[in-house]
Amino acid sequence: MKKIFKGIAILAATAAVGTGVAFAAGCGGTDGEYIGHYAYANEYNAAYGMIVKVTVKNNIIEKVEDVTHTYGNGEAFSVTYKKVVIDWTQGGPQRDEHGGWLRTDEEVTTFNKDWHSVSAPTGNWTEDDKLNWLNKENWLLQQYEGMSVSDVMDIKVYYDENGEPYGKDDNTDFAASGLIISNSTQGSGRLLLAVQDALSK
Repeated sequence: MKKIFKGIAILAATAAVGTGVAFAAGCGGTDGEYIGHYAYANEYNAAYGMIVKVTVKNNIIEKVEDVTHTYGNGEAFSVTYKKVVIDWTQGGPQRDEHGGWLRTDEEVTTFNKDWHSVSAPTGNWTEDDKLNWLNKENWLLQQYEGMSVSDVMDIKVYYDENGEPYGKDDNTDFAASGLIISNSTQGSGRLLLAVQDALSK
């Protein structure tokens, strides 16, 4: 979208690197449908991301759709990262002469058909938490309807060195926006960053 609208730069890339804040890009409300995405790999070698289709009319968002696993036949966007691989050739993790794990860093590319949109139910993340996102995602997508392009672009989303959005306690501007599902802050952040990416075009 090529109209002038709050000349601020966006930091939503295929694999975000560096601690910082994603700001809205100089963009406007040209009528049409726009594709945006945001993806990264976390410290556990898991690739997370979202692709959205945003419909805009008269500088107002009419619709946001999650097309993560279907856009471009599931292989339109990719994220490349270094996957840590521990040597288990002798029945257990092997150590080097300094006591560290014997490991290699494989470069891996994964496409959007395989991205996670929510975390797997491990650790503190339960199956109920996962269902919470799945059951409320449509509600969250609908929250964008009727919002102005400039208002959405003005929302700041902070993320860590891997590109993973911080929780709501460290993302107060984002939390105050209401564009968040409780217990799914990171997924909600990925969605907002993908929407901002779409609106920056």
